[in-house]
Amino acid sequence: MAHERIFKLKDSKGNLVYKRLSQFWAPFFGFAFWKTDKSFTISNHLRKYDYEDVILPKPSDESSLKEVMAQLLTLPWRPNRSHWEVLLVSKYNWELGPNTCDCHSLVICRLDHSIADAISFIGMFRVLFQTPFAINRPVRNVKQILLWDICKLMYLFPYAVAKQIPVMLRGRYLNKREPMKPYVYDATERIPVSMVKKIKDKHQVDYASVIHSAINGGICKTLETLKKHPQNA
Repeated sequence: MAHERIFKLKDSKGNLVYKRLSQFWAPFFGFAFWKTDKSFTISNHLRKYDYEDVILPKPSDESSLKEVMAQLLTLPWRPNRSHWEVLLVSKYNWELGPNTCDCHSLVICRLDHSIADAISFIGMFRVLFQTPFAINRPVRNVKQILLWDICKLMYLFPYAVAKQIPVMLRGRYLNKREPMKPYVYDATERIPVSMVKKIKDKHQVDYASVIHSAINGGICKTLETLKKHPQNA
């Protein structure tokens, strides 16, 4: 079903809509370029959970899932394959209340943001399951590119490439990760959309502002708990 509805879907010009799902990016002179996986098969990406280095117990629960998700964040992608995968877990104990749980199946979607974002991922689910996933309609910022901007880009492109050479020689500098330092993954309790809308209407702000404020508040609360404050705070 996925092969027919997703991987063979074409637009009005005959181009594949989701061709990125069979491609991966490769660096060249500091820039990333798309390459097609010549041996692409769906089974490489849609499969049962099979990681031996990051073991998920059977049956699993929310606690064990959080530990696994923290490790999956740093797990490298398999070489020469598109950076996405859907992992199926057959036995997951969903907590319904104190000392009460029910066995369910679990789907773990792991993908690089260069392949798809949240909006496009929801679009794939709509196409795959032929079911509408109702969300607020996104609005794209429209900016007209002038001829001068195109000429400027072509003129400065060699300079931009040259600036990347020291970065390539130096190696990764920003966002350096410590291999021995454990990563923490956590998830909040379910927050109903009606609550977000109620806050939005009360303070007369848009939906995104409520979400951003909640995220910023969570970061500030974590810093206060750790007794770490920004220098310019």
